[in-house]
This record gives sequence, C-alpha cells and structure tokens, in this order.
Amino acid sequence: METLKPPKGAIRQRKRLGRGRGSGTGTTSGKGTKGQNSRSGGGVRPGFEGGQMPLYRRVARRGFSNYPFKKEYVVVSLNSIESKFSNGDTVNLETLRDRKLIGNRDSLVKILGDGEVSKKLTVVGIRVSRSAAAKIVAAGGTVDNVAGKEIAEAEPKKAEPKAEAKAEPKKAEPKAEAKTEPKKAAPKAEAKAEPKKAAPKVAKEKASPAKKQKAAAAKAPAESKDPAAVETKNSEPSKASAPKKSAPKKSAPKKADPGASSESSAAEKDSK
Repeated sequence: METLKPPKGAIRQRKRLGRGRGSGTGTTSGKGTKGQNSRSGGGVRPGFEGGQMPLYRRVARRGFSNYPFKKEYVVVSLNSIESKFSNGDTVNLETLRDRKLIGNRDSLVKILGDGEVSKKLTVVGIRVSRSAAAKIVAAGGTVDNVAGKEIAEAEPKKAEPKAEAKAEPKKAEPKAEAKTEPKKAAPKAEAKAEPKKAAPKVAKEKASPAKKQKAAAAKAPAESKDPAAVETKNSEPSKASAPKKSAPKKSAPKKADPGASSESSAAEKDSK
C-alpha cells in the first residue's frame, strides 16, 4: 500500500486566481474581461445595445415576408440511400428515420440525384428530383406520384400513345358539319323579313288622317251614283218642270193686254 502512487499527471495543483499579474491569472482572473461578462451567469441577450434603441427596432419593416411560411426540406442524397438500404427496400419517412438519415421531427424530405443507385428501391411519399428519379427507375425501382412536379413532367415525355390519343379528336369532322347546318337556316331570315313588310301598313295607317278628307271628297260623287240618289235627282227635275208647264196657263192673264185685245176684236170683225 505504501508503494502505490497515482499516475503522473493525475494530481494537479488548484489554479489560483486573482493573485496579481505575475501569477498569470491576475486582474481578470482568466475571464478575459471585467464587469458583467466576467461574472457567473452574466451577459446580455442577443441584440442588446446597452439600453439604446436596438438595430432591429430602428430599421423600418415594410411589405410582406414569407419567412414565417417558408418550407425547408431536408436533403438526402442517393449515396446515403445506397449505403443504408438494401435491394427491394421501401424508402419512406419511417425507414429514413430508422436509418438515422433524417430527424424524428423532419417531415419535409427531398431526395437529390447525388451519386448512383444500383439497387431496386421503391420510393413512397417523398419528393424526388428529376435526376434522382431517372436513376432510381433505371435501376429497376419505382417512384410514387407524390414525388412532385418533376416526376409528373418527366413521365409524359415517354408516353407517345397519349400524344396519338390527343390527335384523334382533331379529326372529328361531324362536329364541323353540325356547325354548318345552322348557317343554312333560311326560314329564320324569312321570319325576320315578314315584320319588315308590315311597316308600310303602319305608315298608311298613320297617313290615313291626312287622306281622309280627300277620300271623303272622292266618295261624295261616288255615293251620288247610288240608285237612291239617282231617284231623288230624277224626282227633282220633274218637280221643277211642273211649274214650267203651268206657266202658259198663268200667261192667260197676260193676253189681256190692250194690244192683244185690239187684235182679237179686229179678227172677230173680219170674220163677221
């Protein structure tokens, strides 16, 4: 027991602080500064400027910031997937967490095409870049549609039959014929022309008050030609002629003139 000794360097003398500048740890005692920052638990919060208006409050904030709504994806390369997964495995959020490639709280993950893949893998529910998807499919694996826009854009380029299917509806000639038939609908034009012919009639009806006087004057002689009017006219001259025939009868008193009486008396004497 008396011969046992601790290994060299196990026992060290306590560091003595504040013993003057000659000791090497005087004045600041190894803290590097004085005052608040040299005390245990001292210090100030980030952005504190001794009480004056800090910079983040002096600078005006304008406009919209997408910072609170931004989405940050955790990037996983094909090299790490190649080293952690075996042939036929499924790559999803759970398997990536089990293999410590992402954290437990990471939900937004994207696989990038850094490296090569020689194993047949099935990617489900994870975004994949276009280059990474091409390499996974070339190795015999599959990528889910949830991978993102890159896969949706890459797939239609290889689908030639879809382009032919789109070209077929362009040859739909019956639709063009159906559109030309309504253009030949002549009866509609005739139906519209009929009300136009009725317009002069309305004009005549409007002009009739001006022509009523002329029509009344023209109808007056025409009405005189009626048989009743003719009879009345024939009866009027007969009444007018009656006084003419009675005139000689009334002229008898006129023969009582002296000249006439002398002639008559002379004639009577000659007869005797």
